[in-house]
Amino acid sequence: MADTQMYKVIELFDSNIVTTEGDDWLRHRRLTTRGLGDEVNRKVWKEALKGGRDELGKWLGSDGKMQNLESDMMGLSFGVMWRAGFGMKRAETEIGPSKIPHRISFKYAFEAVSARLFLVTTIPHWLLARSPVESHRRAAGAFGEFERYVRELVEEKTEMMAKGDDGEQMDVLGSFIRSMHRKPSSPNYDKLASTPPTDTLTQSELMADIFIFLFAGHEATASAMYYSLLFLALNPLAQQNLQSSLDTLLSQRPPEEWSYDHDLPALLTGMTGAVMNESLRLMPPFMYVPKIAHLGNGSPELTIDGKRMVVPEGCQVSIALPALHRNPNCWPTEKEVEDDLDRFRPERWFTTKEGAASENGNAAAPKLYRPPRGAFAPFSDGPRSCVGRRFAQIEIVAVLAAVFLTHSVELSVSDFATDVEVDRMPAGGAGRRSVWEKAAARARERMPMGIEESGLGLISRDNARRIGFRIAKRGEERFF
Repeated sequence: MADTQMYKVIELFDSNIVTTEGDDWLRHRRLTTRGLGDEVNRKVWKEALKGGRDELGKWLGSDGKMQNLESDMMGLSFGVMWRAGFGMKRAETEIGPSKIPHRISFKYAFEAVSARLFLVTTIPHWLLARSPVESHRRAAGAFGEFERYVRELVEEKTEMMAKGDDGEQMDVLGSFIRSMHRKPSSPNYDKLASTPPTDTLTQSELMADIFIFLFAGHEATASAMYYSLLFLALNPLAQQNLQSSLDTLLSQRPPEEWSYDHDLPALLTGMTGAVMNESLRLMPPFMYVPKIAHLGNGSPELTIDGKRMVVPEGCQVSIALPALHRNPNCWPTEKEVEDDLDRFRPERWFTTKEGAASENGNAAAPKLYRPPRGAFAPFSDGPRSCVGRRFAQIEIVAVLAAVFLTHSVELSVSDFATDVEVDRMPAGGAGRRSVWEKAAARARERMPMGIEESGLGLISRDNARRIGFRIAKRGEERFF
């Protein structure tokens, strides 16, 4: 069972879907999952494709330099959540309308609270506001702005829904609110009831789930997109295989013509899905999943390497996802290659009918490899797995396809050679190869340090920010 005490640090406003157990958790789960159906997924597909192309245009406008890829992916994912998840039309970076004017935007308020989450969930806000420490007062101010924004967001959405335009409000937030106010036994089932039913979320619980959906959802998705691009930049052959797959699936059609019903399934089960899964295998958004041995069922027994072990009731157990995802008993490997499971190799996700891993994912009727249950858990696993898993998967493959169909991502070598110096080096020559190898060695050196060993295991981006990238049109790559 989940160790909910370890998650108390993310309990903002009230208990939420992550910090509850038993009947309370079932209530949160039942009401929040209603907002993650096909209508929302179609919006995610549309917004993610647009977001990917918008980022591409921004990078090209900066002479191909991707100044801060981590920040770009965070902004892209937040925008998709804002529009597809919350149905907002104004920009998330705008200062929203309010009876009491806001000083900062919703996005900035959220980011400020997230960066100081431990403070605002462990110290009373009145005390933070009166603290002599400036960072404490800033945390209190950011929380006050964010709390007011969330309340206004719920009120604004409720008013929009009360006007009866349900088609426009088929998004996550609209479904949360609709679930709160519907009365199934009423003949006006599709209208908002004036009084919420008893089996519902309170407003503070709804606000808590909104925060979790933003905090865990958009950061995890942004992390997956960032590392997918980084792994592809470090592995040009895998990037070329992805592009060949996209050429076959999409036939150079513009994203406006891509189909949710036909192209998305092909992307999820093709090389694009394999790239996403392999990136999540090597670098999951959360490094550890805290659990606790179930109470009331006695002490479970395990057999590990032939040894009998007893896990006491109530014992805290932390599942290390990087280790879980490298279990040689569960993954296709090239046995002649040392440390193969530490390598980024999307091709391992393809199997032939005989079960052998194919070389490039283009074997007849390939299918994505299905690890044994419990062996792959970037979105956790079992009943408490992430409710936004499909939301995230759609967004990731849509962005990858939007970028790599027409462009390539390369490592920046600016610390080792200027653009003029690179241009003077013969294409395909040893000089270009040498500076690229230096940039790749530095990037690989910094990647393991990107893991912050905290209670939640959230990926730290301090080192990620120091890895440079550039975008290039296909056929105009400088190194491969």
